[in-house]
Amino acid sequence: MRLKLLIFFMSLCLVHSYGQSLKSSNPFRLPPDVKLKSKITKIVNLSYKVDKGEIPPDYDNIKNSYDKRFDLDNLEKYKSNAAMYAYLKEASSFFKKIPSKYRALYNDMELWYIYIYDDKLANRLIQ
Repeated sequence: MRLKLLIFFMSLCLVHSYGQSLKSSNPFRLPPDVKLKSKITKIVNLSYKVDKGEIPPDYDNIKNSYDKRFDLDNLEKYKSNAAMYAYLKEASSFFKKIPSKYRALYNDMELWYIYIYDDKLANRLIQ
């Protein structure tokens, strides 16, 4: 009996750790239930605007990334989907933390791209 119980708990731990590894294998902040159409192998570096550098040659790739627009001014309409509502609240909070000097540099499409794909630049903008 003890052996069966031990095997059960070990199996449960393995399944849980495998699930956690799957969650952490996606480095992007995609909206809930969204899957990428294709694998992204390289993130477009939009920090050139902050660093006053040159436009990266792959800049046009951000237009081909996840492109759904959300109405962050009217979050209440997303309340029926708890996961989406939480995601958009977090995104809204992020956008509000960006200082105006950086907000002026980026358009909405670029800010969404940064929020979803470039965690390093996102953290840099709000610090």
